[in-house]
Amino acid sequence: MGIFDILKLFKEEKDSDEGHESDRISLSEARDIWESNGRDEDYTFGYTENELLGQSEDFDVYDEDIFEVDWYCDNCNTYLNSQSTFDGNDDRHICEKCGLDNDTSVNNIR
Repeated sequence: MGIFDILKLFKEEKDSDEGHESDRISLSEARDIWESNGRDEDYTFGYTENELLGQSEDFDVYDEDIFEVDWYCDNCNTYLNSQSTFDGNDDRHICEKCGLDNDTSVNNIR
């Protein structure tokens, strides 16, 4: 086997490795499949659980996107999440419509 044969084999191996990288499914596809299979670790497709949950390694457990909580004012029933001053990481939010100081902590999820 000559040097050209070795280089040819090396190139073929490199080309085949590159093809596998593009075959990886997208994160959103992996997330959908993972969720539909009860978050089974056999369906992570090489992604970490935090990636599939849409979290960084140092995610905040009070992030409202994690809990997908819709908050409503305890006084006037106005939807709070869309208000300009709403922050899902805060434990309190003052309703922009009626001024009530609402408890938006994890302890108030019903």
